[in-house]
Amino acid sequence: MALGSLPGKKAAQRNHPQAEAINILGWLGLLFGGVGWMLALVWAHMKPVFAPVEQAPAAGTAVAAEAPTEDAS
Repeated sequence: MALGSLPGKKAAQRNHPQAEAINILGWLGLLFGGVGWMLALVWAHMKPVFAPVEQAPAAGTAVAAEAPTEDAS
């Protein structure tokens, strides 16, 4: 039953930070019909995106976008 562990192995090969969660989803997804297994395989191939700590907004705060200013001269 190597098919269930395939997403987890791919994630571990790619040094994915959520490799263990992907492995669990792969096995559970295979057990419950296959859709979760396919999602785990896609997740294993996605590159994780992390915001640097100094740039990340605090939880529950709104981030205001700066409007561009027009130069009158």
